[in-house]
Amino acid sequence: MIVPPVRLGSRNIDLDRTGAVLLDLDLDHCHLRSGRFIGATIARNTLVRHARFDGNADFGRVKFSGAAQFESTHFTGHVWFTAASFAQEADFSDVEFNMVAWFRSAIFAGGTLFRRSKFAGNTSFENVAFEGETSFEATNFTQPPQLEGADFHNGLPRELPHR
Repeated sequence: MIVPPVRLGSRNIDLDRTGAVLLDLDLDHCHLRSGRFIGATIARNTLVRHARFDGNADFGRVKFSGAAQFESTHFTGHVWFTAASFAQEADFSDVEFNMVAWFRSAIFAGGTLFRRSKFAGNTSFENVAFEGETSFEATNFTQPPQLEGADFHNGLPRELPHR
């Protein structure tokens, strides 16, 4: 099933695109209660900038084929990117993760940015492959992130807290 581009504007809704094939995902400046995108494929670009998720957001097993831009988004509930794949740049700069933030077994093929982001809860990068340049510059973790099995192809970023 191919679903046309998503552009919601500013509506407080629950969005479920589980298993969908999306051309683009545009949630810029949206205010959602929750989002479920489990197993979805996004063929082009993902724009989730300055958005807010009041509940949980699940991007597990999503295939991001184009650039994935999440800058300045606020995740109030749990957020999962478990086993997601990012084919191009993934930008999570200035993002606030208030609870659990799991990226377990994700693959980042392009550059990955977590600059100035805030992780307030349990954060897992276990078994994640960071294949491009990765930056955690000025990022704040209230708990040390779980890094077991993480593979940083260009070396562990010096600004990442070490256990």
